[in-house]
Amino acid sequence: MVERESSAPMSREADWREKLSAAEAASRTALESSALEKITQQVQRVPASILRGKEGCYRALQQVTSDPHSTASLESAAASLPADSSTFGRWLLLQAAFVGMKQLPDIPVFAEVKNAWAEEVLFFAQAATSWLPAFALSHVRFREMARIVTWRRFPAGQFHWEVSGLPRSTFWKIPAGDVPRVAWYWLASLRGFAPLWETHINDRRRNRLTLTEPEGLKSYYRMARSLEMQKDVKGLVTFGWLYCSSTGQVTPRLAWLREFFLHHGGVITSTGFAPGNAGFLVGSEERRRLYEEGRYRPAMTCVLWSRDAILRWASQFPVPDETGPCGSGPAREGR
Repeated sequence: MVERESSAPMSREADWREKLSAAEAASRTALESSALEKITQQVQRVPASILRGKEGCYRALQQVTSDPHSTASLESAAASLPADSSTFGRWLLLQAAFVGMKQLPDIPVFAEVKNAWAEEVLFFAQAATSWLPAFALSHVRFREMARIVTWRRFPAGQFHWEVSGLPRSTFWKIPAGDVPRVAWYWLASLRGFAPLWETHINDRRRNRLTLTEPEGLKSYYRMARSLEMQKDVKGLVTFGWLYCSSTGQVTPRLAWLREFFLHHGGVITSTGFAPGNAGFLVGSEERRRLYEEGRYRPAMTCVLWSRDAILRWASQFPVPDETGPCGSGPAREGR
């Protein structure tokens, strides 16, 4: 068990409460703008609207998942409103945020995660013009933000997490030689398929050009501290080409992503070759060239990290400097 709360700065709870207060004020100001106020007035004229009140908006966003089709009912509602899709999406998130704010004190996560959640709401309220398209209902970022505001996706800096599990089909995809090793880890360390936390990359991370180890370790530490508060969670799972050994060989600055788990009690296996649209062709001419030459074929890789291993690592990890933003890049207009 990690016993670090007493060594954490006394100001952490005050920090997230102060950030929450700022987010609430900024959200009210944003909703008073002419474009967003018009939507409020229009929705109030429709007695049976699913979007009536902040609770209605929150419930509507609870239906949004990673599936692009999950926004169909919202797109139908938006058709009759005097706003484009991104303006409407931002209005929805801000309305629902007030419900999420009431829940925040009781959510069992580390203080820095609460601080990061409040930072997300500030982003909704003060988003820079360049980010406004991301609020469109059809945008993948909107679906992520909908899950954040309804407490299904948790911001932890460079990485986010969502409650998930290990698909049983994984055991049919991994190499036969890995089955005994992975099955033993699942049986002895994870002790179940779910619940597990699945990590995702924060698109608004501080350095959008790469994934840095210092910021990654901060995210894992915040997850570990949150894990202490949720006794039923069995560990962490993540999938992707980033954890393939060949990726670290071609792009050495990413090698730490795999090595970290190997050195701290995780288990890694492949689940088949990554498709060309998985993302590894973006951001690196070297990866693209080697792929086109047939010399780089990254595998989709499954990482498992048990609860005990996570807490053991966190107990030895120096408490990170938590000053400043929680890993999000510049995304607000100057005020």
